[in-house]
Amino acid sequence: MELMELVPSQSSSDEHVETTPDFVHKFKDNNINDPIKQLIPGINWFNEIKRWIKKRIIVSRKHPMIKRCLKSSIQIDKEIEKQIKYYPWIIHPLSEFRNIWILLMITFSFVSLIILPFYLAFYINKNKWDLIIVLSLIDLGFIIDTFVCFFTGYLDQTTLTTVLKPQTIIRKYIKSFFMLDLITAFPFAIILNDKKKCQLEWSSFYLLKIFRIRNVIFYFNRLNERYEFSFEFYKIIKMSIIIITCIHWAACMELYVPLVGEKIGWNKSTRPSWLASDYMKQRTTIFTRYVASANRASISLASSAHYLDMKSVEDMMLNIFLILLGRIGYIYVLIQFYQLVTKFNPSKKRNVKLHQELQEYMKYKELPSNLQKRIMTYFNYWCKRGFDQEAFVLENISPHLREAVLLNRHSKLIKRVDFFKYLPKKILGQIVQHLETKVYLKDDVIVKIGSIGNEMHYIVAGTVSISTKNHLEFCYLEDGSYFGELTLVIENQVRQATVKALETTEICVLKQSDFLRILEPYPNLLKKLKKLAIESLDKSLLREKNS
Repeated sequence: MELMELVPSQSSSDEHVETTPDFVHKFKDNNINDPIKQLIPGINWFNEIKRWIKKRIIVSRKHPMIKRCLKSSIQIDKEIEKQIKYYPWIIHPLSEFRNIWILLMITFSFVSLIILPFYLAFYINKNKWDLIIVLSLIDLGFIIDTFVCFFTGYLDQTTLTTVLKPQTIIRKYIKSFFMLDLITAFPFAIILNDKKKCQLEWSSFYLLKIFRIRNVIFYFNRLNERYEFSFEFYKIIKMSIIIITCIHWAACMELYVPLVGEKIGWNKSTRPSWLASDYMKQRTTIFTRYVASANRASISLASSAHYLDMKSVEDMMLNIFLILLGRIGYIYVLIQFYQLVTKFNPSKKRNVKLHQELQEYMKYKELPSNLQKRIMTYFNYWCKRGFDQEAFVLENISPHLREAVLLNRHSKLIKRVDFFKYLPKKILGQIVQHLETKVYLKDDVIVKIGSIGNEMHYIVAGTVSISTKNHLEFCYLEDGSYFGELTLVIENQVRQATVKALETTEICVLKQSDFLRILEPYPNLLKKLKKLAIESLDKSLLREKNS
């Protein structure tokens, strides 16, 4: 607050971006005291590798979700410092490693779910060790994934805060899906394998790995949160993963289940399975047998019918199961298509159209590429924050509701600004309706030294620098900070510093003219605020003189 009092707010003439000489940053170089080098000292190759790994597991400044969870550079620095100091070997949910691991596990899990039933169906009675090697490699991948989960922080979806405390991470994982992941990662091929036993006696345990489809969907959901796919793309890919996996497993089970039935002894009677039919005897290659089983499984799933006679017990049991699965699948697909139709967001479609029109306009006007990037950054931020939708809602609700909504939205501002502590709720309700939201891009000058201030600025999101007339920055301000409050009641106040945006910054602005007009019916209150402002200014000048 003491620093804020040194910086009055901006005049109305400063609304547009102004160019100023480049600022000279004279700060201590963070690379000199690299926290990772302090954590892992030494210049040998082994420590270099450890530092490289460490940099991949801490929070990444380039992560797609970084601006939603950590709104400013200072918050990112604090998050890095907290992780290195207290949780040095916990994988941050916004790290580069986590992104790579999510992509890797989506690919590995899906491919494993395709390979596993195929091997069970076609290689179960062939080379035993080939099957064991393939199954063991799949087990190893799932075991590593389970292990990594114990050392990976998570994002609290309600508060968008990161949780890195090991005890909390372990407790949450054990209470959620640890047992399921453990069972589906258990190496049955190595533990239960016995030369005297048939592979069918332990291979059936690998059917439990179908539940690993949960991990594929889980990781795909995390990927969607990071990259914000379109709703249609997300739903179609998710449905495709589930449908392809189910049909493929059903096709392979058409071949595998009769083999199990033959071993157990279900079909020792004169009722052989469909594999003994003349139709299947004519199909000798893996491809033709797989196509035949996929055709039979699809008919059971889609039409509750069967292809070829069902004589054996295992054929009947599998067909009943596939019929039930098919009915559930119908319900699932209908729900997904219903969501696609009903939840299509028209505002996003409108934004896409505006995006295309804006690009055509910039291309027609032959604007420089750097300027085009700045315009698109501004447009994307504006759309992401939903300012248009908010304006539409506020415009179409009653004045009483509008005041309540704005008071709730600007509650942090009201609590933080000292001046507003002396104002009754009735006046605050009028003030919040005169707050104007402005967005400044990186290097935009918000306040220029020497200008006349007549606005107060409150930083909603972002980071700004405060610099003197010599262009030397002496402090940073981030979310929740404010400046220029004295100019609301002191006229012709000259600005003592320049304020510049260091990143895309959202600011709420209150003009002096609006503030004085609201307080005009309350002269005694206005007089008190002026007195407090003058006293605060005198103290600031005295501190500046002494320093």
